[in-house]
Amino acid sequence: GACSTTRLVEAKTVVLRNDTPQKLVVFWGGQEHFATGDTSAKTQDAMAESAARWPYAVTPDAADVRPGETQEFKVTFRPSMDNRYYTRQLECFAYVKTMRSFRQVTADNFVPPWTTTLRANGHTFRDARAMFDAFMPKCHFSCRGGRLFFPPTVRGERAYLTVALINDGDTAVGFEFPTKRPDATEGENASAAAAASPLRCFPSKGHVMPHSHALVTFRFDARDTRQHVESIACSLNGSEKNVLVLNARAQGFVPSLVVGDEDSFVFKPTCVGAITTRDVNVVNKSRIDILYEWAIPEKLAGVLAVSPASGTVKGGETLTSTWNFSPREVKRLAARVPLVVRVPQTPRQAREGVLPEQERVYVSVGGEGLSGALTMQPRTLTFGTCLVDKKEERTIELYNQSAGMIRYRLECVFAEGSSEFDADVSFDAPIGQINARAVVPVVVSFVGRQRVTDCEFRVVCHTVADPKSNATTTSSLTAASRSSTLPFAAAETTPPETEADLPWTAARATADFPTLRVTDAACEGVAKPLLWKRLSINALNAQLATPPTPAEHKMAKDGGVDGTIVSSRALAPLSAVATGMGVHVEGAAATVTHLEVTNVGTLPADWRVLFRNELEVEAENWVELSEPDTEVDAHQMWLVDNGVVKVYPRRGHLEPGQKTAVTITYAHDHVGAHWLTALLTIADGRSVRLELGGRTVALDAKCLDLGPANAPIATHVLSPVRIGEMRPPTQSIELRNPCADAIRYVVDVAPAEALNRDAWGFPVLRCLNPSGVVPAFGVASVDWIFQPAEEKVYETSVEIKIHGGENSVLTIRGAGVSPLGGDGDGDGAANDGAALGDIDRSRWIGYRPTPTLPPATPFQLSTHACAFGEIPSLAIVRRVVALTSCSDFDYDFKWNLCALAGNETIGALAIEPAEGVLNRGESVMIKVIFTAGTDPRVFDGAVRCELTPTTPSREELEYEARLAEEAKTRPVAVAEQGAPAPSMPTKLEKQGKSEVWVSYASKERMSVLHASTENSAITFPELTARHRREHEKTLPKPPPPPADHVVALGVEGIVQTEVAFREEHGAEAFDRHFIPTYRPDPRVETLPADLTAEDAALMIAELLRETARDPEIQREFDDLEEEEIPFYLSLVGGGAPARALRARESIASPPKTPDLASSSR
Repeated sequence: GACSTTRLVEAKTVVLRNDTPQKLVVFWGGQEHFATGDTSAKTQDAMAESAARWPYAVTPDAADVRPGETQEFKVTFRPSMDNRYYTRQLECFAYVKTMRSFRQVTADNFVPPWTTTLRANGHTFRDARAMFDAFMPKCHFSCRGGRLFFPPTVRGERAYLTVALINDGDTAVGFEFPTKRPDATEGENASAAAAASPLRCFPSKGHVMPHSHALVTFRFDARDTRQHVESIACSLNGSEKNVLVLNARAQGFVPSLVVGDEDSFVFKPTCVGAITTRDVNVVNKSRIDILYEWAIPEKLAGVLAVSPASGTVKGGETLTSTWNFSPREVKRLAARVPLVVRVPQTPRQAREGVLPEQERVYVSVGGEGLSGALTMQPRTLTFGTCLVDKKEERTIELYNQSAGMIRYRLECVFAEGSSEFDADVSFDAPIGQINARAVVPVVVSFVGRQRVTDCEFRVVCHTVADPKSNATTTSSLTAASRSSTLPFAAAETTPPETEADLPWTAARATADFPTLRVTDAACEGVAKPLLWKRLSINALNAQLATPPTPAEHKMAKDGGVDGTIVSSRALAPLSAVATGMGVHVEGAAATVTHLEVTNVGTLPADWRVLFRNELEVEAENWVELSEPDTEVDAHQMWLVDNGVVKVYPRRGHLEPGQKTAVTITYAHDHVGAHWLTALLTIADGRSVRLELGGRTVALDAKCLDLGPANAPIATHVLSPVRIGEMRPPTQSIELRNPCADAIRYVVDVAPAEALNRDAWGFPVLRCLNPSGVVPAFGVASVDWIFQPAEEKVYETSVEIKIHGGENSVLTIRGAGVSPLGGDGDGDGAANDGAALGDIDRSRWIGYRPTPTLPPATPFQLSTHACAFGEIPSLAIVRRVVALTSCSDFDYDFKWNLCALAGNETIGALAIEPAEGVLNRGESVMIKVIFTAGTDPRVFDGAVRCELTPTTPSREELEYEARLAEEAKTRPVAVAEQGAPAPSMPTKLEKQGKSEVWVSYASKERMSVLHASTENSAITFPELTARHRREHEKTLPKPPPPPADHVVALGVEGIVQTEVAFREEHGAEAFDRHFIPTYRPDPRVETLPADLTAEDAALMIAELLRETARDPEIQREFDDLEEEEIPFYLSLVGGGAPARALRARESIASPPKTPDLASSSR
């Protein structure tokens, strides 16, 4: 109440009772202690400050309270200022006295301290009534309209609302809720007042400072489900005139859920094995949150399923639950499914460890199971070949043959060898329902994620509950959800049906990229194997056969760097292939290379060739092109502008299996090394950078053409040789001279000798002929013997010095292999494809010796390479090649063996016929005969057929013959030169002879026309020359003379010793080769100077035997017709000559001839 600062205020007594069985220590907090009797100024000031902070003091400040006893405390009010309100909350702390020390406390018996509060109110207004009437309080509550709406409260629980009492005035205001004070219910009406009002507030009395606020909390005790409406008065400054009224509304609720129509619902008739889905509404009739969970009986766990199986329904909310009905047999279903409901756990229940009470609501569920079936059409689905990362769609149909609705779920099951990493299979309607007797189309989408040759999978249709399906979730809960939401379990899931009983459709698809391949190449005068290596076609085909790289995908998606795909930055990350165009002299005919490009894939391919920095779209006339930035760009632009390198066609479209010819023309009008970067790009496929390189030299230059693309620096890969080979084969490297003068060369073998020294002095690499001469436009071979000592790759570079010309560097690489076939202890580098390079032509992609391109010249060989394979030493092997003429003229042909002429030791190559005439439109069969030498050898080169027009030609001969025939039948007028004959008869005329004939016979004879023409030409020479020129203009131009042509034929093979051939291929393969038993000794100087008759006879006899053993000679004898025996031989002494009778006797009993071979021994 009202107190004064000048007199002592009467203390109030507070009684505290100990209801615990332990002795407690009670003390009051927030008080400061001072020494008794200390009257110093400092102490007095500290006591004044303490009194201002703590106007209420409790004595004693601490006490011990025994169990069941009480303790009185006096509360003293010590105000320090007048005309103020003093409101404080006093805190009383208590703890068990036995736990005052940690030595007396354990983890099992420790009880934490607790506290209770006491609110003290007072003021120091002397004339409070007059002051309160003079100052009108300016206060209001923060709630709108003075209304308190308590949230929906569970019956038996409490709800709280906190509002602010705001003071907008300049003076402090005291407030009080008279009906909510603790002493307001004292006396006889205490129980009635408590039962009448379920509302309480805290604090019920206090004050609000100027321009401040105070928080007041109201509590509602939901004792019943009635709606409570009550007005709460708040008195300001203790005046009945200044009252604020709050209108409170509150109500208690109990859980109330309604499922479906009055807690019942019915499913449609469903086929056995199928699933029917129905949405059922769960309505919360109350305004409180309710937790629910379906407790499906165990016997119905495989028939009924609901999703969600449990959850929370907000007050007044309608929740949709999905029910699945999958009957197991043909019967009706009538069941009551319990629904367990409860309210959420309150914080008070959580502290006390009490769970809310549960209630069960039984829901009636009805349904009927019918017999039915589901089919899928078509039985097989073919997508064909699809582009990788492109969607391909097909449609299947699901037909419900039953009278009930069927719920389905489609699933993709990949066959063995295929997986979801190969492709993505999706459906536009993977889950759905089919009404009775209805058909539902479903679109199946296939997207290949990588190149897949044959991706097989099945589209399976499920009609039962599947744990993997989101639409058929059962009512079972996991342990975590069960422990965090509801404490009861539910039914288990339904096992899925077997795949054999399900309808399915088999599908097959292939995912690929558009793929191109170079399948043939042709260039006049160049053998196909050499051209294949020079153009690096094997590397190009290997690049085209692989899938596009990420850089190519990004370039195709973004359009390249700086908006173009042929800039220097855009071409840098792409794979490059060096394409060589050879070395030729200035002024030579342009090198024309024909490539056959084939679409070997199963998808159409759109391709194009772009040069570096080329505009991808045609620019307008007004567009000014920028100058090249670098010297390389300027050089390549100059090549294109001057037509040095041309490619035609530059773009095309190829269907699967279709072919086209691409021509690369390299003109030799400018001396220098020429490089042009081109981009071969396939739409939705690979993009490969082509480095087209060639060289044109002056007429007096001297250099070699060694490499595929870079002439001065080249690499040659030797054939692999087994370690420990006692007689390694001799391997040749061809040196091609593209110049008009012969070249004298010397091979610097110092690097090879250094390689031998590194191999502990073992002769790994030896050169047999380090010097020689390469004829003009010819070929010479340098023989090497490679004998490895280890299983590894050997590599060295030797310099070929040219006398008076440009030196070249040749890199020689060879691999030593294990005699165990790669199972040795070596590092395995010898078996690496990169180390072997292009030595194994069986690994060449797209290579075939037979031509498929139209001939680059008017002449065509039936094969571009004559492969003899592996042959034993001293064997004779033959191949037949057809040379066909497509020209309109007759040609003389002559074969040039180049560097393959050989001898008896290293082997010799012969061609029959070596020369002849090839008539127009006809073919000549050429026999290529290789006679293996005694030493092992690897030969790989080319022979050339030089074709020149026949002189004189057939037309010229026919024309001369026709003129001769016409001259025989043409009449000739004879004119006589000189003076006319005399009129008087001469002496001869008197004798009866002709004087005219004698005069005519003694002079030159010519025709009259010739005589007139000759006289005019002598008289008017200028006129004759002009007439001749005018006459030549009227004549048709004669056709150009036929040009010379060169056709090249590759020759390759490996000569092995007899022992090595038998070990590797067997005796049967060895017997198939013709090997003469007699071979003349090539060392003629060892033969005796005078041969005896017996030695000559033995030699001739051996030659005849070898001739008779030749398979071709034996076939000729077999083809001879059998002659009849003359009639006179059957008569004894019938006039037949004696020699015939002796011949008959010799036929009847042939004499035994001595063995010349044995006698010679």
